Amino acid sequence: MHAISKFKWHWKASLPLWGLALVIVFGTTTLMPSPIRLLVFVLWLAAGSWMLGVWIDTRSQARRFLFGSCAAVSSFGLALTALALAGHFTVVWVSVMLVLFSMLFTCAFDGTLPKISSFTDGLTHAPSFPYLLIALFGDAWIFINFYNAWTAEPLVSPWQLFNFVFFLVFAVTTFAVVLFAATRRDRASLLLSSLHLFVSLSAAVMLYGIGFGFDPFIHRAAEMALVRDGVIEPRRLLYLGQYALVGGANLLTGVQVILLDKWLVPLLASITIPVVAFLGLRDGFGLTDKTSRVFLHFALFFPAMYFVFTVPFNLTLLFLLLVTFVLPLADTWRSRSVLMLLGLFSLCVHPLGGIPILLLLGLSSLTLIEKPRLRQALLCVGVVTAILALPLLFALYNITSGHPPISVQPQFLYRFFALFTDPYLRGALPIPFFVELFYDLMRWVPRIVVVCALFFAWRQRTTLAISPIPTLLLTGSLLGSLFLLSGFFTFADVIQYEQMEFAWRLLQTIFLMTTTWALVFLAKVWKQYATVSFAGTSFFALLMAIFITATWYLSYPQLNLKVQSAGASVSAADVEVARFLESRHNGEPHLVLSHQMTSAAAIQESGFRHYLQTDDGLALWYAVPTGGTLYGYFLRMSTEGPSPALLSEIQEFANVRHVYFVTYDSWPNAGFIRSRAASFASASYGVQGTKLVVYEYRDL
Repeated sequence: MHAISKFKWHWKASLPLWGLALVIVFGTTTLMPSPIRLLVFVLWLAAGSWMLGVWIDTRSQARRFLFGSCAAVSSFGLALTALALAGHFTVVWVSVMLVLFSMLFTCAFDGTLPKISSFTDGLTHAPSFPYLLIALFGDAWIFINFYNAWTAEPLVSPWQLFNFVFFLVFAVTTFAVVLFAATRRDRASLLLSSLHLFVSLSAAVMLYGIGFGFDPFIHRAAEMALVRDGVIEPRRLLYLGQYALVGGANLLTGVQVILLDKWLVPLLASITIPVVAFLGLRDGFGLTDKTSRVFLHFALFFPAMYFVFTVPFNLTLLFLLLVTFVLPLADTWRSRSVLMLLGLFSLCVHPLGGIPILLLLGLSSLTLIEKPRLRQALLCVGVVTAILALPLLFALYNITSGHPPISVQPQFLYRFFALFTDPYLRGALPIPFFVELFYDLMRWVPRIVVVCALFFAWRQRTTLAISPIPTLLLTGSLLGSLFLLSGFFTFADVIQYEQMEFAWRLLQTIFLMTTTWALVFLAKVWKQYATVSFAGTSFFALLMAIFITATWYLSYPQLNLKVQSAGASVSAADVEVARFLESRHNGEPHLVLSHQMTSAAAIQESGFRHYLQTDDGLALWYAVPTGGTLYGYFLRMSTEGPSPALLSEIQEFANVRHVYFVTYDSWPNAGFIRSRAASFASASYGVQGTKLVVYEYRDL
């Protein structure tokens, strides 16, 4: 009788989950507002995470929900990826998957409901309340300024729109957030930390009216194609994890793909990093509750450009950062299996971030082997695997692209060490001493801290709550991979000045992976030498606020005497010219030679609609990728100027009779190029006056 009663309670407690699932499925067939469907979907995922967490870790509510969330998101993402790979990515199949996961959550549920506890200090806690007001006012002021500064004009740096006062307000707000965390005795500060991080990471979405960067446009077009067609050809796992995640959310909630994509990484980072960092530092690395609440603000110890916009690599870096905090908590085979599941999903999103996650988890598992000789032998195998995994992957990519697998670069040692030097090109104008000092400090101080932290971890490895051996081994191994990638590869379809991009990304991955140990090291140093007085705490909060403000400045493109090479963003003019040229399409193949921002606008507007059969094989009707032959032709046109002979060569290569050449008034040689282009063009069209002038060529 007791078992029957327990079974009835179990299913009765599961009814809200099924109610949410039915609302989502019903909403896909009706005109239910997308915000309501999104809210219901988030509640369904949260409820499922809680229910699934009972299978993994029930020692605390936080652990249960944390590992349940990892399991729910990873498994649901992998299921959606499988649907996309199979070519069945439709609203019907995604809804069926939703019902199947509801059944899984129900089977796992033990009937225990979460207990929501109130904050012990109360809202108007006297020592912390003034800091709360300052922080809320500051974040609101910054966010409103972001909203008011929205622009569809080409933008090189968001900081062009603000003056010094803006950064002063951000620093004061950060100072108040840190002191709020230091003066509270409960965890209410986590909410404020998440809010402040959200405001910090929202500038790219709020300010860039058309969109930030170039790659996000390509990925959004792929996500839209997946939702529209149910499949992306050719079928491959690369990037498919993110495409399926965003596409599935679109089919279930009705929220536009462009909104889901733009906000995915910034919003997910804002919600997860403070909470996960706090739990990892406190329960995993053994820091005190207060110390964890304060030092979690250093989670973005390095400039966080990879969290301000959504691309697959950035999503996997977020997963990697979270795994480094959660790993010390994964002390059972079930919890480690959940992290491995997250690593597999990350691999489907982007291998450059997914492989380090799997390697870190694998090395961590090997260190648990009790037999010393077997452990050492397997760790040696693991280190060799970690060194060669990424180079072998890129060699395979080059082979499939028809290029040599490896290509020894001249001065390969110089190329490797150049990754650690000043990355900015020196211009003609002198750079003020304090500007140089600022960039040098922000480049070297975090790196020195990381080196000291890893040395500290090695010296204290027998006394620390968690072994640093996996991180130390993987750091050394990835440095070996970095040496190989920087000196022995020429990457297919990548323009010359971006050939070091993958090496740069791997270096950022290494730095991000060591962030947790940097935080632990700084916390230990502070605990040993700092005073506990209010003055000492305030001084530390001030230093933290200054450093975080500087990091925030470097997290977005800059435009100053030091940094002058950043390109402008996609503008309304790019979108207008893309729509205009698409409206002129009459079924005849045509080629558009433009810079990559106009190409990005066209691909977002029209998708991968048109292909050309060039002498190099199939290519898009715009000049992308930048490493392709068509973009090389565009560079020649924009520097030397067009000529009948060059246009004939282009038409013959692309097998088209119809070519458009887009010119920009921002070019320093715009007058010369346009006069050459107009001399034999069939027609010309101005967009927004002469901001963009398009020249049309036929049958040369």
